[in-house]
Amino acid sequence: MKKLIILIAVLVLCSCSNSNKDQTSSKEVKSLPANPMIDLEATVKNENTVNFLIKTNIPLPVKFMASIDLKNQKPDEIYIGCSKIIKVESSPYSFDFDISEQKLPSGGYNTEVTFHPQWGADNGNELAKNIIRKVMVTMSINLKTAYGSAGERKKIDKKQSWVMDNVIVGTIWNVEEFVEKLGEYQELKVTNRNAKIIKAYYFPEANMTVFVSKPKKSVLTWRIGMTDAL
Repeated sequence: MKKLIILIAVLVLCSCSNSNKDQTSSKEVKSLPANPMIDLEATVKNENTVNFLIKTNIPLPVKFMASIDLKNQKPDEIYIGCSKIIKVESSPYSFDFDISEQKLPSGGYNTEVTFHPQWGADNGNELAKNIIRKVMVTMSINLKTAYGSAGERKKIDKKQSWVMDNVIVGTIWNVEEFVEKLGEYQELKVTNRNAKIIKAYYFPEANMTVFVSKPKKSVLTWRIGMTDAL
């Protein structure tokens, strides 16, 4: 009789244990949400740092593309902004976006976080691989930095683009044309070559230095920024 009671108790305990395991397992099972979404709160901490606080119902871990893009950019303009791929393993997820290297000008920007179905779930959550459309969110911010205004940057970029597209080794040094396209120049004394033969002209409005062969009256090369060394 005593053995029978012990056997029944063991069976009851096992039954309860299995029931708890089943409940636990059912709680661990996750399904793909009907409407995958990303929520973003972007906060400017200083001129070099923007904090991204991301919330999502996409099964994790996955990879997102985080970006900061200047507003109202035209297709033919030099891109102003930055982006990076981040791995998100939990929600909410917070990280500081360091933009110090990009030297972004002051202006209005769109912050954006995007899940790309082509690669976002690679080496990540298997359920997320079933998402077939791009999921994204944007939020506007204003940056105030030490690198001038966005309008000033666009003017500089336009002048630099002209040089990149039209000036190569051997281009005839037509000073009137260069002044028309780039603005007035400052002549620099070349420090690592014969200054009587090679001339350096810095154009502040384009922030570029053009090196010219005086005997050949042609361009040798150009550099971004002000420099007296060829």
